[in-house]
Amino acid sequence: MATEYAVDAWQRSILYADVRRQRGNQYRAHLEEQTPNVLDFVSEVIMSGLDLPRPVNYGLVRILPPADTPSDSRKRPFVVVDPRAGHGPGIGGFKPDSEVGAALKAGHPCYFVGFLPDPVPGQTVEDVMRAEAAFVRKVGELHPDSRGKPAVIGNCRAGWQILMAAAVWPELFGPIIVAGAPLSYWAGDMPMRYAGGLTGGSWLTALTSDLV
Repeated sequence: MATEYAVDAWQRSILYADVRRQRGNQYRAHLEEQTPNVLDFVSEVIMSGLDLPRPVNYGLVRILPPADTPSDSRKRPFVVVDPRAGHGPGIGGFKPDSEVGAALKAGHPCYFVGFLPDPVPGQTVEDVMRAEAAFVRKVGELHPDSRGKPAVIGNCRAGWQILMAAAVWPELFGPIIVAGAPLSYWAGDMPMRYAGGLTGGSWLTALTSDLV
């Protein structure tokens, strides 16, 4: 029994090391991309936050609609903002069944605000807020004949940043949709971090989802 256990542990260690090797290679290849994110839609760069007066590591891209679902320029444009917890669009756009996918299916012009892995030295939350306002302003300028101002969707930290930008420049925004945004301004999102640390991270949420 002890021998079988030792062999199994050794085999699992080799498999784990190989998975880590593959993950490292994927990450290095990912960083070499022009716009490194995991957005699963064909897109084109519209604005780079690096070119703004107060540069940030965010950027605005236009999602190119599928050939069988063209967008209608008269419909309200949608802007989906990447949540700033981790690197990648999360539930915002890594699969067709997402906010981006739903907006495209309905024929709305769709844009995505993502970010590079490393922030610009000295970058602040206020800089990001100003950049997001500039992105929404640009989308509005690209669709002067739409039936409303851009609708903006933000999950988690992105929703928090969007609402700050809309509070300063309300004339730029149409409907704002936030999900899971930490909006208790008297406490920030620190209670969420403490709760995650005390319960060992996100495993409890994943386990509960699997049991449902």
